[in-house]
Amino acid sequence: MGVSIPDAIGGSLKMIEATCASTTLAEAVDIQHGLEDYPPLKYEAGQGFIPATKEEVEAQMNPMNSLMGDKVLQHLNLGTVPSVTAEQLDSFLMGKGVLEGMGLIFLVAGMVYQVDPIYLVIHANLETGGGTSNLARGTVPGYEGYHNVYGIKAYDSNPEENGARYAKEQGWSSVSRAIMGGVRYIADTYIHVGQNTLYKMRWNPVNPGVHQYATDIDWANKQATRIATTYLEFFEEVEVSWDLSFYQTE
Repeated sequence: MGVSIPDAIGGSLKMIEATCASTTLAEAVDIQHGLEDYPPLKYEAGQGFIPATKEEVEAQMNPMNSLMGDKVLQHLNLGTVPSVTAEQLDSFLMGKGVLEGMGLIFLVAGMVYQVDPIYLVIHANLETGGGTSNLARGTVPGYEGYHNVYGIKAYDSNPEENGARYAKEQGWSSVSRAIMGGVRYIADTYIHVGQNTLYKMRWNPVNPGVHQYATDIDWANKQATRIATTYLEFFEEVEVSWDLSFYQTE
């Protein structure tokens, strides 16, 4: 179903057809809260990330709590290509380091791998610090000339070296190749394996507790809030698609 960003923020998704999860919300919350290897966490100022309570997990997981305001963008269907032009993408990418002028590449990558190119440019901009990171510019010592614009495999232990090593293994010897290859990775790893929204990336309602993008219970909301501002400034009139997740009734 196509609904504009402003209309969705205003609450119009309340009538949209939804996809049902494999469990009830209570069952999914029990699974998430019981995870031992990657338990759900929340951020507290002065303490960093600490274990989240069961009630806090449920509040973030309940889709009914994210049907209005910026939070609704966590239900944006990232597996569709809205009607957007390379010029619109370039307008957003202006002044964004090595990403500037790459609108057409992002658009082609989105069309080839069926991923929303608006989301792709926003994601790349966030991951690369506006196209200025060493990974994006291909200036990581020992891996010069290899680019990674999505931070793929840039694990926390040594993010720059790990991300650059992966870029070299994949042959991402230009920003264009890094964009195309990165989008293919995102499509194959998340978007087209049933996790085509930020909500599904975080909570995976079809298989709760498995293959989840983050442990922060507020991750989907944070990402939604970040991209909402960009959508409203640069792509307000673009009609996009949505995919809501709801749980089985008790």
